[in-house]
Amino acid sequence: MRKQITDPTYAPVEQELPELSAKLLTFAQADSDSFEAYMQAFRLRKGTPSEEAAQKQAVHRAAVKATEAALDILDLGNEVLNLAHQVQFRVTKTIRADEQSCVELNSAMNTTARVNADANLVGSDSADPLWKRLSDATAKHSALLVACHSS
Repeated sequence: MRKQITDPTYAPVEQELPELSAKLLTFAQADSDSFEAYMQAFRLRKGTPSEEAAQKQAVHRAAVKATEAALDILDLGNEVLNLAHQVQFRVTKTIRADEQSCVELNSAMNTTARVNADANLVGSDSADPLWKRLSDATAKHSALLVACHSS
């Protein structure tokens, strides 16, 4: 059984962690499902012009879903980084190493999500709102990393 944090200054952070964990599992499943849909779309028949058009549309829909899943993960990762930043100077030095490990692992997850979203958006219109969402989330990730690495 997990020990509850008794310091009231950590209570808001502690209350958010289980919800974020559950969201991550949901988003990871959505990411996996969207990848499967993407692969299935590539396997569709392309023997006729109508089949080719249907396959192209299916690939596009799957790429959008995959991008959305990656961006959901990136946004969630930014929420976790924000929580880590909130507690970084309020923990003991021995706990600080764990907090920094959280930051680095989370950053790796965010980087993977960013790269996946970027790859899925290749060829899409630069005015697509997903590009802005990716740009905003990437900027937020960078700013949070700087904040989390400050001493």
